[in-house]
Amino acid sequence: MSYKNLKPEEVIERIQDLQDYLMGKRQEPKFPCSEILGALEYAKETVSVLKRA
Repeated sequence: MSYKNLKPEEVIERIQDLQDYLMGKRQEPKFPCSEILGALEYAKETVSVLKRA
């Protein structure tokens, strides 16, 4: 799945899943690493665009 196809709420869900995993709330993320990395890339690009605005 390309991160460009993710909806904003899907990006948030994947980042929250990663956060839960890193904080020890989960044994493993429920989403594939590729989707989580895509969500992070999407968020990075969004922040970059907002900084330029």
